Amino acid sequence: GNLWSTKPDQPIGQAPTAEPKKLTHATGEGRLFVAGIPPSRDPKPNLENRVGFHETAGIAYCYILNGEVVFLVDTQEVKVRAGDVIVERNTFHSWRNEGTVPVTMLITVVNAVA
Repeated sequence: GNLWSTKPDQPIGQAPTAEPKKLTHATGEGRLFVAGIPPSRDPKPNLENRVGFHETAGIAYCYILNGEVVFLVDTQEVKVRAGDVIVERNTFHSWRNEGTVPVTMLITVVNAVA
């Protein structure tokens, strides 16, 4: 089944009606890579200290290959596990690995600009 769709005029997908449109078109650039998230050190990322927060210029599809990791955005955090997919849409975000071994993710990024 279809998990997420984008169009040239909606490069990060259909936004909720109250969300301001920050990106107008995909650049045609993409990247597929494997990322390792090591166990977090103190101070561990949280919503107050915002350690490691960064923004992806476009849309990222993050497939968790092993373990579990916490995905943080401005307003909440969610624990995801192996087999889960995060669709990260041009938001400030961070990751927190509360375990003792690295978590591996397969990530596809499609860049977009304003």
